[in-house]
Amino acid sequence: MITTENRFKSWYQQEKEKLRALSWKKRVGYLLHYYRGWLIGLIVLICVGFYIGDMVAQSQKEVVLQGFFTNDEWNLFSAEELQKDYQTTLSLQKNQSVVFDDSLYIDLGGKASDYTAASNGKIIAYMATHELDFIVTSSEVMQHYQELIPLKDLNEILPDDLKKALQNSLVPTFKDGKTVCLALDMTQSRFVAGIGVDQDPAITDTYYLLVPASAPHTAQLTDFIRYCFN
Repeated sequence: MITTENRFKSWYQQEKEKLRALSWKKRVGYLLHYYRGWLIGLIVLICVGFYIGDMVAQSQKEVVLQGFFTNDEWNLFSAEELQKDYQTTLSLQKNQSVVFDDSLYIDLGGKASDYTAASNGKIIAYMATHELDFIVTSSEVMQHYQELIPLKDLNEILPDDLKKALQNSLVPTFKDGKTVCLALDMTQSRFVAGIGVDQDPAITDTYYLLVPASAPHTAQLTDFIRYCFN
């Protein structure tokens, strides 16, 4: 009686002999031709495994600061570089991390509706779970968000010395019968000053930092703002 195990052993031995008789180049061609679907499936499985592993690793870390950068068409705020550089200024434990994301884009003109919906959805979701500390975005989106989402008054979270140092960058807004500061102009930050419109006329956008009302790490955020304008 021929069992499934015996069939597999026989098939494996035959394939092994075929491959042994071929050069490395022909082996690769043979595998790609006859087992392409299996190879693609294996690659997908490995990628999923890495993704799940990364999710598990990240879930075990304490995020001390999380920020999103949107509409950064000039690549002024490179999240990966910024994240690495800022972390070098901190004394983090092994289970702590800073998380920045510059992949979001909000198109209020409706030309990238799917991407805009996904980006908006991510922002709202992280705000709802009290995980998002700040958003840096263009002036158009800043004005839209000031009307759409609850934001912290920066005058209430920044210490007096920092408010004084940033008095020309804090943007006053009259809302609910009083003057508040819901945005910080990033033009004089280390990421834009000397790089933006004063050096490259093509860069016409102005970017602002906004703090959701649900931001959980305001003390760390204050430190990050100092870093930005140091």
